[in-house]
Amino acid sequence: MKGWVVRGVGSPKEVYEWDDVPEPSHEAMRELTVDFAGLRERREGEPPFESYLFIDVLASALAIPDITMASNEYPIPEPVPRPYVSGQEAVGIAYDASPDLAHLIGKRVMGFTTQPYGSFAPKAVVMPPNLYEVPEDMSDEEAAGFSMAALTAYFAVHHRGKVQSGETVLILGAAGGVPSAAVQLCKAAGCRVIAHVGGKQKAEFVRELGADVVIDHTQEDFVEAVVREIGSSSVDAIVDFLQGEPGKRARPLLRTGGRHIIAGHAAGGPGSFYGIHDFAAQKRQGRTGASVWDVPGLEAHHGKDVYLTEVLAEEAVQQIRQAGTDDRPFFLHFAPYAVHAPIMPNHRHLDAYRDLHPREAAYATMIESTDAALGRILETLDELDLSDRTIIVFTSDNGGLSAHARGGAPHVHNAPLRSGKGSAYEGGVRVPMVVAGPPASGIH
Repeated sequence: MKGWVVRGVGSPKEVYEWDDVPEPSHEAMRELTVDFAGLRERREGEPPFESYLFIDVLASALAIPDITMASNEYPIPEPVPRPYVSGQEAVGIAYDASPDLAHLIGKRVMGFTTQPYGSFAPKAVVMPPNLYEVPEDMSDEEAAGFSMAALTAYFAVHHRGKVQSGETVLILGAAGGVPSAAVQLCKAAGCRVIAHVGGKQKAEFVRELGADVVIDHTQEDFVEAVVREIGSSSVDAIVDFLQGEPGKRARPLLRTGGRHIIAGHAAGGPGSFYGIHDFAAQKRQGRTGASVWDVPGLEAHHGKDVYLTEVLAEEAVQQIRQAGTDDRPFFLHFAPYAVHAPIMPNHRHLDAYRDLHPREAAYATMIESTDAALGRILETLDELDLSDRTIIVFTSDNGGLSAHARGGAPHVHNAPLRSGKGSAYEGGVRVPMVVAGPPASGIH
């Protein structure tokens, strides 16, 4: 069959090719397994993935991952293996399935499609849990673009935001795919929705979706507009699909006890850990141009032989020194990025790990960089006589990598815990939590 296949790295215009691609088959699926990044070739000892559906594609949707996968900026530890058929979601008629999903054969279904069998081809693969029968009154076009936007918005609005009937919700960037789904979900939940958009057409669009107040930030200051419409400090929840400056400016609009829900994909792992790359994704790949992954605010370190975690530690130290000079209480949130994709070694520490697998050596230098950065902060607290007045919390958002992106056999790097980030096993969901403080705090 023909499909839009990606073999190189670049924008869709540069790397998409309409070319012959193999149809999905049971034989091919037996050679694949699935992890956080999607379908991939099985390694020794790994079981095949055994729950899937083959569909004849009726319609497919375009999404941001179609761009970021092609440019290797998709937020997964390793690039999607080439070649692959692009396309992340589709609606189609099921024509074959693994035994557990045979009851769906002949039915119209929608869901996520995964590489290498994406939706930009006549046939694709969909897999649970993101697989649903399509209601009769939903068109193919609506179904094709429903799953990714609606599920992401539902998670933001209900799982994380816990919005309730009668609350006032401010949605930033409300005209996008996921945010517009959030508008509808909040209205369905009985909320008063304030939609922040940029442009006349976007304003009309969210108004048709039911937004109670629509503010076009290209025509007026949106903070002043919110205060005019509902008063100051009157928002129960901000659902923030933009982050950055709009989120900062919106936060004072919250009432006491209000929630600021960060949602969507405005940024993720750093473009690069190296100052010689300007901490930018495109320069890491030998290309030019800006990217959502570029780390902002560190221009003073661009072009220098420095490592991101070290630079962030020095920036943190400067903030601590300023707070110490002012003799005022302070809160410092220090996020060293490491350990996180892209896995890039700190060459200053690499000699100690030359006997390891290259990927493991790089991983080890990232751990040492984080350890050194924390030590630098603790030394500064001691130097400024602040240690006996400071409580330190050390934690993480997930377990270490092991299901993917590591050297050697998968799922064993966090032993005795099984697997790692991207997995529901203990190795993926258990995290460190260390709290330390001076004797007077009662924390030891």
